[in-house]
Amino acid sequence: MARATKRGLDYFPMDIQMEDKIKLVEAKYGIEGFGIIIRLYQKIYANGYFIDWNEENVLLFSNEINIEITKINEIIEDSLNWQLFDRSLYENYFILTSHGIQVRYKEATYRRKQVKMYKQYNLLTGDEINVNVIYVDILTQNVNINRQNVNISTQSKVKKSKVKKSKVNNIYTQEIEEIFNCWLELLSDINNPQLTKKQRELITTKLKKWDKDKIIDAIQNYHEVLRSDYYYSHNFTFHNFIKQSNGVPRFIPGLDQKYDGDIWKDYQSISDRKNKKTDMLKKLYLEAQLEDEQGEGGIDIL
Repeated sequence: MARATKRGLDYFPMDIQMEDKIKLVEAKYGIEGFGIIIRLYQKIYANGYFIDWNEENVLLFSNEINIEITKINEIIEDSLNWQLFDRSLYENYFILTSHGIQVRYKEATYRRKQVKMYKQYNLLTGDEINVNVIYVDILTQNVNINRQNVNISTQSKVKKSKVKKSKVNNIYTQEIEEIFNCWLELLSDINNPQLTKKQRELITTKLKKWDKDKIIDAIQNYHEVLRSDYYYSHNFTFHNFIKQSNGVPRFIPGLDQKYDGDIWKDYQSISDRKNKKTDMLKKLYLEAQLEDEQGEGGIDIL
Protein backbone atom coordinates (compact mmCIF):
# COMPACT_ATOMS: atom_id res chain seq x y z
CA MET A 1 0.00 0.00 0.00
CA ALA A 2 1.33 3.45 -0.96
CA ARG A 3 2.26 5.70 1.90
CA ALA A 4 -0.12 8.60 2.45
CA THR A 5 1.28 11.99 1.48
CA LYS A 6 1.90 14.17 4.51
CA ARG A 7 0.01 17.46 4.36
CA GLY A 8 0.54 19.17 7.72
CA LEU A 9 3.65 20.63 9.35
CA ASP A 10 5.41 19.59 12.57
CA TYR A 11 6.22 23.23 13.42
CA PHE A 12 5.77 26.70 11.95
CA PRO A 13 7.87 29.92 12.07
CA MET A 14 6.78 33.06 13.95
CA ASP A 15 8.09 35.71 11.57
CA ILE A 16 8.07 39.42 12.41
CA GLN A 17 5.37 40.38 9.90
CA MET A 18 2.94 37.89 11.40
CA GLU A 19 3.77 39.07 14.92
CA ASP A 20 3.00 42.70 13.96
CA LYS A 21 -0.52 41.74 12.89
CA ILE A 22 -1.08 39.64 15.98
CA LYS A 23 -0.17 42.67 18.11
CA LEU A 24 -3.47 44.22 17.04
CA VAL A 25 -5.35 41.25 18.46
CA GLU A 26 -3.26 41.35 21.62
CA ALA A 27 -3.82 45.10 21.99
CA LYS A 28 -7.60 44.63 21.96
CA TYR A 29 -8.02 41.25 23.66
CA GLY A 30 -4.87 40.90 25.72
CA ILE A 31 -2.77 37.76 26.04
CA GLU A 32 -5.94 35.68 25.71
CA GLY A 33 -6.47 36.94 22.15
CA PHE A 34 -2.81 36.32 21.32
CA GLY A 35 -3.11 32.76 22.61
CA ILE A 36 -6.24 32.06 20.58
CA ILE A 37 -4.57 33.15 17.34
CA ILE A 38 -1.50 31.02 18.05
CA ARG A 39 -3.69 27.98 18.77
CA LEU A 40 -5.49 28.59 15.49
CA TYR A 41 -2.20 28.74 13.62
CA GLN A 42 -1.20 25.45 15.23
CA LYS A 43 -4.38 23.80 13.99
CA ILE A 44 -4.03 25.34 10.53
CA TYR A 45 -0.45 24.20 10.02
CA ALA A 46 -1.18 20.77 11.47
CA ASN A 47 -3.82 20.46 8.74
CA GLY A 48 -1.65 22.07 6.07
CA TYR A 49 -2.40 25.67 5.11
CA PHE A 50 -6.08 26.10 6.03
CA ILE A 51 -8.72 24.89 8.44
CA ASP A 52 -12.44 24.40 7.89
CA TRP A 53 -14.17 26.90 10.15
CA ASN A 54 -17.61 25.32 10.32
CA GLU A 55 -19.97 25.11 13.28
CA GLU A 56 -18.60 21.76 14.45
CA ASN A 57 -14.97 22.88 14.44
CA VAL A 58 -15.81 26.14 16.20
CA LEU A 59 -17.61 24.20 18.93
CA LEU A 60 -14.72 21.75 19.34
CA PHE A 61 -12.15 24.55 19.38
CA SER A 62 -14.15 26.46 21.99
CA ASN A 63 -14.32 23.37 24.18
CA GLU A 64 -10.64 22.64 23.64
CA ILE A 65 -9.42 26.05 24.83
CA ASN A 66 -12.32 26.63 27.27
CA ILE A 67 -13.32 30.02 25.85
CA GLU A 68 -16.85 31.06 24.83
CA ILE A 69 -17.74 30.83 21.14
CA THR A 70 -18.95 34.44 21.14
CA LYS A 71 -15.51 35.66 22.22
CA ILE A 72 -13.79 33.48 19.62
CA ASN A 73 -16.07 34.76 16.86
CA GLU A 74 -15.36 38.37 17.83
CA ILE A 75 -11.62 37.74 17.59
CA ILE A 76 -12.03 35.98 14.24
CA GLU A 77 -14.05 38.91 12.87
CA ASP A 78 -11.39 41.42 13.91
CA SER A 79 -8.67 39.14 12.54
CA LEU A 80 -10.44 39.16 9.18
CA ASN A 81 -10.64 42.95 9.28
CA TRP A 82 -6.92 43.13 10.07
CA GLN A 83 -6.13 40.59 7.30
CA LEU A 84 -4.71 37.88 9.50
CA PHE A 85 -7.08 35.67 7.52
CA ASP A 86 -8.52 36.08 4.03
CA ARG A 87 -12.11 37.31 4.17
CA SER A 88 -13.12 36.20 0.67
CA LEU A 89 -12.16 32.56 1.26
CA TYR A 90 -13.74 32.68 4.70
CA GLU A 91 -17.09 33.90 3.40
CA ASN A 92 -17.19 31.72 0.29
CA TYR A 93 -15.68 28.48 1.59
CA PHE A 94 -15.84 28.76 5.42
CA ILE A 95 -12.08 28.32 5.83
CA LEU A 96 -9.33 30.20 7.66
CA THR A 97 -6.15 30.85 5.70
CA SER A 98 -4.14 33.80 4.39
CA HIS A 99 -1.48 34.73 1.87
CA GLY A 100 1.14 34.74 4.63
CA ILE A 101 0.09 31.31 5.89
CA GLN A 102 0.34 29.86 2.38
CA VAL A 103 3.75 31.47 1.79
CA ARG A 104 5.09 29.95 5.01
CA TYR A 105 3.53 26.60 4.13
CA LYS A 106 5.13 26.44 0.68
CA GLU A 107 8.51 27.44 2.16
CA ALA A 108 8.23 24.64 4.73
CA THR A 109 7.31 22.03 2.10
CA TYR A 110 9.66 22.94 -0.76
CA ARG A 111 11.69 19.72 -0.26
CA ARG A 112 8.68 17.45 -0.48
CA LYS A 113 8.31 15.51 -3.70
CA GLN A 114 4.73 16.59 -4.23
CA VAL A 115 2.39 19.02 -2.47
CA LYS A 116 -1.31 19.15 -3.33
CA MET A 117 -3.22 22.38 -2.89
CA TYR A 118 -6.78 23.33 -3.82
CA LYS A 119 -6.85 25.82 -6.67
CA GLN A 120 -9.98 27.51 -5.25
CA TYR A 121 -8.05 28.30 -2.03
CA ASN A 122 -4.89 29.55 -3.72
CA LEU A 123 -3.58 33.00 -2.74
CA LEU A 124 -0.08 32.56 -4.18
CA THR A 125 1.00 34.09 -7.47
CA GLY A 126 3.81 33.72 -9.97
CA ASP A 127 7.22 32.96 -8.46
CA GLU A 128 5.64 32.25 -5.06
CA ILE A 129 4.47 28.84 -6.30
CA ASN A 130 6.93 25.95 -5.89
CA VAL A 131 7.47 23.54 -8.77
CA ASN A 132 6.40 20.65 -6.54
CA VAL A 133 2.91 22.09 -6.03
CA ILE A 134 0.03 20.40 -7.84
CA TYR A 135 -3.26 22.26 -7.83
CA VAL A 136 -6.40 20.16 -7.69
CA ASP A 137 -10.07 21.06 -7.89
CA ILE A 138 -11.81 20.85 -4.54
CA LEU A 139 -15.03 19.70 -6.23
CA THR A 140 -13.46 16.64 -7.84
CA GLN A 141 -10.70 15.76 -5.37
CA ASN A 142 -11.12 12.47 -3.52
CA VAL A 143 -13.97 11.40 -5.81
CA ASN A 144 -13.32 7.78 -6.81
CA ILE A 145 -16.34 6.29 -8.56
CA ASN A 146 -16.28 3.16 -10.70
CA ARG A 147 -19.15 3.97 -13.04
CA GLN A 148 -19.33 0.45 -14.46
CA ASN A 149 -19.94 -1.11 -11.06
CA VAL A 150 -22.44 1.36 -9.67
CA ASN A 151 -25.42 -0.51 -8.28
CA ILE A 152 -28.76 0.46 -9.83
CA SER A 153 -30.39 0.72 -6.42
CA THR A 154 -27.65 3.13 -5.31
CA GLN A 155 -28.27 5.29 -8.37
CA SER A 156 -31.96 5.34 -7.54
CA LYS A 157 -31.24 6.49 -3.96
CA VAL A 158 -28.94 9.25 -5.16
CA LYS A 159 -31.54 10.53 -7.62
CA LYS A 160 -34.24 10.55 -4.96
CA SER A 161 -31.94 12.36 -2.56
CA LYS A 162 -31.11 15.04 -5.11
CA VAL A 163 -34.75 15.60 -5.99
CA LYS A 164 -35.69 15.89 -2.34
CA LYS A 165 -32.87 18.35 -1.63
CA SER A 166 -33.84 20.45 -4.64
CA LYS A 167 -37.41 20.72 -3.38
CA VAL A 168 -36.22 21.79 0.05
CA ASN A 169 -34.00 24.49 -1.41
CA ASN A 170 -36.79 25.77 -3.67
CA ILE A 171 -39.01 26.31 -0.65
CA TYR A 172 -36.67 29.02 0.65
CA THR A 173 -35.45 30.55 -2.62
CA GLN A 174 -37.63 33.64 -2.46
CA GLU A 175 -37.07 34.16 1.28
CA ILE A 176 -33.29 33.86 0.85
CA GLU A 177 -33.25 36.48 -1.91
CA GLU A 178 -35.46 38.86 0.07
CA ILE A 179 -33.14 38.64 3.08
CA PHE A 180 -30.02 39.07 0.97
CA ASN A 181 -31.48 41.99 -1.02
CA CYS A 182 -32.49 43.74 2.20
CA TRP A 183 -28.87 43.61 3.34
CA LEU A 184 -27.57 44.91 0.00
CA GLU A 185 -30.07 47.77 -0.01
CA LEU A 186 -29.16 48.95 3.48
CA LEU A 187 -25.63 47.80 4.25
CA SER A 188 -23.71 47.14 1.03
CA ASP A 189 -21.28 49.95 1.92
CA ILE A 190 -20.38 48.06 5.10
CA ASN A 191 -20.17 44.65 3.44
CA ASN A 192 -21.02 43.83 -0.17
CA PRO A 193 -21.25 40.00 -0.22
CA GLN A 194 -22.10 37.55 -2.96
CA LEU A 195 -25.03 35.16 -2.72
CA THR A 196 -22.96 31.99 -2.99
CA LYS A 197 -24.09 28.43 -2.44
CA LYS A 198 -22.61 28.55 1.06
CA GLN A 199 -24.51 31.72 1.85
CA ARG A 200 -27.75 30.13 0.67
CA GLU A 201 -27.12 27.07 2.82
CA LEU A 202 -26.44 29.26 5.84
CA ILE A 203 -29.63 31.27 5.41
CA THR A 204 -31.60 28.07 4.86
CA THR A 205 -30.46 26.67 8.23
CA LYS A 206 -31.59 29.87 9.95
CA LEU A 207 -34.95 29.92 8.14
CA LYS A 208 -35.67 26.53 9.67
CA LYS A 209 -35.48 28.21 13.10
CA TRP A 210 -36.44 31.84 12.48
CA ASP A 211 -39.13 33.56 10.46
CA LYS A 212 -37.97 35.44 7.37
CA ASP A 213 -39.58 38.68 8.52
CA LYS A 214 -37.73 38.45 11.85
CA ILE A 215 -34.38 38.23 10.06
CA ILE A 216 -35.26 41.18 7.81
CA ASP A 217 -36.42 43.19 10.83
CA ALA A 218 -33.10 42.40 12.53
CA ILE A 219 -31.17 43.68 9.48
CA GLN A 220 -33.25 46.87 9.44
CA ASN A 221 -32.78 47.37 13.18
CA TYR A 222 -29.04 46.80 12.89
CA HIS A 223 -28.94 49.36 10.07
CA GLU A 224 -30.79 51.92 12.19
CA VAL A 225 -28.53 51.38 15.21
CA LEU A 226 -25.34 51.48 13.15
CA ARG A 227 -26.29 54.73 11.40
CA SER A 228 -27.30 56.46 14.63
CA ASP A 229 -25.09 58.11 17.27
CA TYR A 230 -25.66 55.11 19.52
CA TYR A 231 -22.47 53.66 21.00
CA TYR A 232 -22.68 50.37 19.05
CA SER A 233 -20.52 50.50 15.91
CA HIS A 234 -19.54 46.91 15.05
CA ASN A 235 -19.39 46.37 11.27
CA PHE A 236 -20.75 42.88 10.63
CA THR A 237 -20.33 40.99 7.40
CA PHE A 238 -23.59 39.59 6.09
CA HIS A 239 -22.32 36.06 6.72
CA ASN A 240 -21.42 36.69 10.35
CA PHE A 241 -24.56 38.69 11.10
CA ILE A 242 -26.70 35.73 10.03
CA LYS A 243 -24.48 33.02 11.48
CA GLN A 244 -23.18 34.31 14.80
CA SER A 245 -25.18 34.22 18.01
CA ASN A 246 -24.35 37.91 18.62
CA GLY A 247 -25.80 38.96 15.24
CA VAL A 248 -29.51 38.62 14.47
CA PRO A 249 -30.57 37.62 18.05
CA ARG A 250 -29.23 40.90 19.49
CA PHE A 251 -31.46 43.01 17.28
CA ILE A 252 -34.77 41.13 17.59
CA PRO A 253 -36.35 40.20 20.95
CA GLY A 254 -37.60 36.67 21.42
CA LEU A 255 -35.19 34.69 19.21
CA ASP A 256 -33.09 33.37 22.07
CA GLN A 257 -32.85 33.61 25.84
CA LYS A 258 -29.21 34.70 25.98
CA TYR A 259 -29.47 38.02 24.13
CA ASP A 260 -33.21 38.50 23.55
CA GLY A 261 -32.64 41.58 21.38
CA ASP A 262 -30.61 43.34 24.08
CA ILE A 263 -28.93 45.90 21.79
CA TRP A 264 -32.21 46.85 20.10
CA LYS A 265 -34.01 47.15 23.44
CA ASP A 266 -31.27 49.35 24.87
CA TYR A 267 -31.22 51.50 21.73
CA GLN A 268 -34.99 51.96 21.87
CA SER A 269 -34.84 52.82 25.57
CA ILE A 270 -32.21 55.50 24.95
CA SER A 271 -34.12 56.80 21.92
CA ASP A 272 -37.33 57.04 23.98
CA ARG A 273 -35.53 59.03 26.68
CA LYS A 274 -34.05 61.35 24.07
CA ASN A 275 -37.44 61.87 22.45
CA LYS A 276 -39.06 62.64 25.82
CA LYS A 277 -36.30 65.09 26.64
CA THR A 278 -36.66 66.75 23.23
CA ASP A 279 -40.44 67.00 23.63
CA MET A 280 -40.00 68.53 27.08
CA LEU A 281 -37.51 71.11 25.79
CA LYS A 282 -39.85 72.01 22.94
CA LYS A 283 -42.71 72.44 25.39
CA LEU A 284 -40.63 74.66 27.67
CA TYR A 285 -39.47 76.70 24.70
CA LEU A 286 -43.01 77.26 23.46
CA GLU A 287 -44.21 78.21 26.95
CA ALA A 288 -41.36 80.70 27.33
CA GLN A 289 -42.07 82.15 23.89
CA LEU A 290 -45.74 82.55 24.78
CA GLU A 291 -44.88 84.33 28.05
CA ASP A 292 -42.59 86.72 26.18
CA GLU A 293 -45.32 87.59 23.68
CA GLN A 294 -47.85 88.19 26.47
CA GLY A 295 -45.37 90.30 28.43
CA GLU A 296 -44.62 92.57 25.48
CA GLY A 297 -48.15 93.15 24.26
CA GLY A 298 -50.02 92.89 27.54
CA ILE A 299 -53.21 90.98 28.08
CA ASP A 300 -56.54 92.50 27.02
CA ILE A 301 -59.20 92.33 29.70
CA LEU A 302 -62.78 92.84 28.50
